[in-house]
Amino acid sequence: MAEIRDRIQHSLGDAYRLERELGGGGMSRVFVAHDVALDREVVVKVISPELAATVSLERFRREIHLAAKLQHPHIVPVLSAGEADGLPYYTMPLIDGRSLRQRLEGGALPVGEATAILRDVARALAFAHEHGVVHRDIKPDNVLLAGGSATVTDFGIAKALSSARGDDGATLTLIGTSLGTPSYMAPEQVAADPTSDHRVDIYAFGAMAYEVLCGVPPFHGRSQQQILTAQLTEAPPPLAERAPEVPGALAALVMRCLAKTPGERPQSATEIVRELESLGATSGAQVAPPRRRARGLAIAAAAVAVVAAAVVGVRLLSVDTPQLDRGVMAVVPFRIASADPSLHYLREGMLDLLAAKLTGEGGLRATEPRTLLTAWRGAIGSPGGDLGQQEALRLARDLGAGSLLLGDVVGTPTQLVLNASLLGVPGGDSIARVSVQGAPDSLAWLVDRLAARLLTEVSGEGAQRATSLTSTPLEALRAYLDGQAKLRRGQTFAAREEFLRAVEIDSTFALAGIGLHQASVWGDEDGTGTQRGLQVAWGQRERLGPRDRALLRAIAGPDYPDRAASRDLLQAREQYTSIAPDRPDAWYLLGDHLFHFGHVHDVENPRERALATFKRAVELDSTYVVPMLHGLELAVLLDDTATVRRFERLRLRSDTATQWVPIYRWFAATQRGDSARARTILDSLEADDPRLALRIVQHAIHSGAGAGEVRRLSALVAEANTTLAANPFFARSVHEALMALGRPREARALMDTMFTSDIELNVLVTRVRNGLIGGADSADAADAVAALERMHRSPAATDSIRHRRTRAILRITEPWKLAHGDTSTIRRSLAELRAAIASERPSAWGGDMDVAVLAAMHADLANAPDARATVERLDSILRGLDYSINRVYRREMANLVAARLLEKSGDLERALAAARRRGDAWVPQHPYLGTFLREEGRLAALLGRREQAIAAYRQYLALRVDAEPQLQDEVEGVRKELARLEGASGGR
Repeated sequence: MAEIRDRIQHSLGDAYRLERELGGGGMSRVFVAHDVALDREVVVKVISPELAATVSLERFRREIHLAAKLQHPHIVPVLSAGEADGLPYYTMPLIDGRSLRQRLEGGALPVGEATAILRDVARALAFAHEHGVVHRDIKPDNVLLAGGSATVTDFGIAKALSSARGDDGATLTLIGTSLGTPSYMAPEQVAADPTSDHRVDIYAFGAMAYEVLCGVPPFHGRSQQQILTAQLTEAPPPLAERAPEVPGALAALVMRCLAKTPGERPQSATEIVRELESLGATSGAQVAPPRRRARGLAIAAAAVAVVAAAVVGVRLLSVDTPQLDRGVMAVVPFRIASADPSLHYLREGMLDLLAAKLTGEGGLRATEPRTLLTAWRGAIGSPGGDLGQQEALRLARDLGAGSLLLGDVVGTPTQLVLNASLLGVPGGDSIARVSVQGAPDSLAWLVDRLAARLLTEVSGEGAQRATSLTSTPLEALRAYLDGQAKLRRGQTFAAREEFLRAVEIDSTFALAGIGLHQASVWGDEDGTGTQRGLQVAWGQRERLGPRDRALLRAIAGPDYPDRAASRDLLQAREQYTSIAPDRPDAWYLLGDHLFHFGHVHDVENPRERALATFKRAVELDSTYVVPMLHGLELAVLLDDTATVRRFERLRLRSDTATQWVPIYRWFAATQRGDSARARTILDSLEADDPRLALRIVQHAIHSGAGAGEVRRLSALVAEANTTLAANPFFARSVHEALMALGRPREARALMDTMFTSDIELNVLVTRVRNGLIGGADSADAADAVAALERMHRSPAATDSIRHRRTRAILRITEPWKLAHGDTSTIRRSLAELRAAIASERPSAWGGDMDVAVLAAMHADLANAPDARATVERLDSILRGLDYSINRVYRREMANLVAARLLEKSGDLERALAAARRRGDAWVPQHPYLGTFLREEGRLAALLGRREQAIAAYRQYLALRVDAEPQLQDEVEGVRKELARLEGASGGR
């Protein structure tokens, strides 16, 4: 310490006298000095030696001079700058006060004080940004409080240091030298986005405002690395939940500042200042009761109003309407049209009854009755009065409600009628008018029906569906509608739980069954959700309207419970769009099938068609996140930048589970060839979250872009050994990724160490399959065949186990032997296989396919007269499969056999179609994609389909960019053929 202090004092000379050290962080040391000439105290900040060693003093001095030009009441100015024996320093006035960090030691600040401080900080930011200076490290430590106002210190220092280091906008979050503090760093700052601008300060301001109002920053309680990852991937918990006392408009402003995408934040600090000033102006305002005033007072008020309008009319026009929550409904006291005094309690009692029923589940929440009644009584000014519609709309707006419910109760000795009108706020447009009636002793049932009608009217379910829904128990209805809302936002796991709850309450709820199936297709590994949903829906399908029956056929196929062929599902989904062209889910389902299986059906331009249907779904409902999941991927692949921007903006607005952000942005960076950005995003992923890495592996293998990173990502997954030992899914996924990349030896080594929880049979079958169609070592595959034959001859505990083992062994060992010309056991094996399949039907999925593969291979090898017929039968079976079920390995081998035998018979068209039936490429389990791409390219070239061949070969080479030596001859052959095709097509 003494050495640095002496060096600084020597450089300052007699102008300043160092008195004491205040402290500092890893970036600097902070001293108090006495300004001898002006007899005042100043602060001297000295850049640490570690950081100083990396900066250009000249560039640092130049940037500091720019910051020194900022002269504003809420900015602590830079007085001077220099360097002492290689250590840069700068001086500032000593503020006689304390930092906002110190003020926050007692917790969150009162709203009024917090608003005043934030307004001062925003004014400082607005001034600096107008002069081209970005702070880049806004946080409570850099806000000083004194004299009833706030000032911001260290303006431009982060920029000066980054420029002096030559980083030019890159994030400098370094251990011990943090320029940009993790808790307040914008996502683009974390990702070192070179295009980041002043909006990083807007984000940091939002994070600081969040802390000021609730006591902790958004991602409090995590490590620095976890916070940085959260800044990239997670939406902060809503401020309104952590600090419900904060006015809704202020909380909404803070959350807008924290938007992940810069374009979704306020675009300038000046805009923030205006909103904070507006909040300040209205926070203390009282709602004046609409009473008759004295004539003299009214005349005086009118005169004042005229003058005020002349002075500030233009300004008032610029004040935005407070942000309204569309899911909140203000329920004002009902009017009672009855002579029966026993019903008068319902005037205010309806508020409590509806608040108990409408709690946010299903998408609609009634305002808290006490809050509403307090505002109501203050507005009417008399106990028995009422507000007119316009006054009630203003009251709803002031409470942040997006809708207003006006109601009345009509009571007779024999009948009770509840009428309600739902109006939009602030304009008063009619949303719905509902009425329910029944016996006077049926009030509970009537309130249930009224709540159900209101929920269905605002749910977007449509009139026909809404009518049928109101016969559903209210609790089941609320769960269903909440599930629908979550499913539209892409929260599939949460939606699944809501739909499960709905069918548990009402086992005849067909629509909830459909919802359960649609939510469960995302990650329902054991299939329980998808099957239970279909069973409920199909069993009650007669209760569905024509459009919903078409929806059920589109997801279950026409002959449920029999499995539908993928081509039949495609036809059913096309029919659903023709029956219900106004439904977003119709277009999504069609697009999803084209996305995953368009190539299986040899659809022309399946990616372009899928993206068009996803876009149509979003046009019908811009809050429908699910079409954006694959739509973003396709838009990036097809270089549709307008759709990329729109889908990203809409998805960030609606999807609170933002783990997809780094995955998508990595994918976009690799497609653009921006390897530096892609590497930065990968570096932000945590090694203990293998799911994120597997999703990136999936994108890389499907598109070919970034495939070179898959080995690194696979290693990241492999490091999570504690989870892999218990979850073989991850181990297999890494193995399959390595196979797809042409790394069979590396995959084999991984198999020995990581498949510890898999049974021996599965491992042996995988080794044979890898040798047969994956380019793995033939000797290793032959050893596995021998081990499987020994296992086949060994006794089994039960006949059922023996039959399953027989099927598993024979359907891989016999193709291996036939491929090597060995027909010695084929007849006996076919007989055994048929017997085993017959004993286990219907559980023996694909048994006909397994027999057909062996029969076709044997007939070809034996030059049998029916060889052509056997391969056509195999091809027919393969065209009729459901490619959505996860049995890709057997299916892929069968399609490769069909392609090669069809080619041999001279039917190149059907051979190419078989080679394209490689299943769903957008799943991690696709180890033989390279083999299929090579076959597709070769067959397309033979048919003269040059562009298709080129596309297949390019993707193959992108995957095999780091193939193992034994595959290099194959890779080189594809490279030469691609060069020939590109030369023939002029390089297009």
